[in-house]
Amino acid sequence: MSFSAEYEKFMKRAPNSCKLFEENKRLTPFGVHSNYRVHDPFPIYVRKAKGSRIWDTDGNEYIDFNMAFGALVAGHSHPILVEELKKTLEEGTIFGHESSESIMLAKILCERFKLDMVRFNSTGMEVTMYAVRLARAYTGRNKIMKFEGCYHGSNDNLLVSVKPHLSRTGHIKHPISVPASPGLLPEVSKYTVVAQFNDVESVDRLFEKHGDEIAGVILEPVAMNMGVIEPNLEFLKTLRKLCDDYNSVLIF
Repeated sequence: MSFSAEYEKFMKRAPNSCKLFEENKRLTPFGVHSNYRVHDPFPIYVRKAKGSRIWDTDGNEYIDFNMAFGALVAGHSHPILVEELKKTLEEGTIFGHESSESIMLAKILCERFKLDMVRFNSTGMEVTMYAVRLARAYTGRNKIMKFEGCYHGSNDNLLVSVKPHLSRTGHIKHPISVPASPGLLPEVSKYTVVAQFNDVESVDRLFEKHGDEIAGVILEPVAMNMGVIEPNLEFLKTLRKLCDDYNSVLIF
């Protein structure tokens, strides 16, 4: 089937999503609340979800392989979670104070993953921002190493070389730090050095050049933003050793 035929089929299948998109464009930049939802000709608008399925406002059913970028580990609307959320709603949701439930969850995480301590935040962007700040405070250094194609939130330090245009990336073995959006100061992105994922030589070279300036190395062990790329075990072991050798913080 040709692209034009598929395009026409999609337009006929999702008229309500199209209508909502046109309405939302008058209220919201690009008609979406996250640039990751910008799709041509328009994003689908979801009405409900259950288990591994979602349904759009036109009643079309989809298998959800995304699961809120991995956040929904139990799937949509799991009955146990729904029941617990109902109880929580009756007692209040946001207190602005500490709660006993946070202690319970912290204990579970520390025991399950052999952690010393945890601290909760609202978004992944906050977590990576604080992790970078902590690495800099601990080491007294300024530079952070990330990997081309990886996404760690929209903070200025890490919104670099996420999906850079090929004309700006430089040599495949020597990626250039490319700000991912207008409005990001070049003075900020120069403190972010970029390596190639699963490429030990690339990391070695950057540590040899900037080792005494690198506060930390940040990555997803499985690179979701590039299409769920699995890491080479030796690559992860090398990162651990280099960070230990140079007294840099390894941030997963």
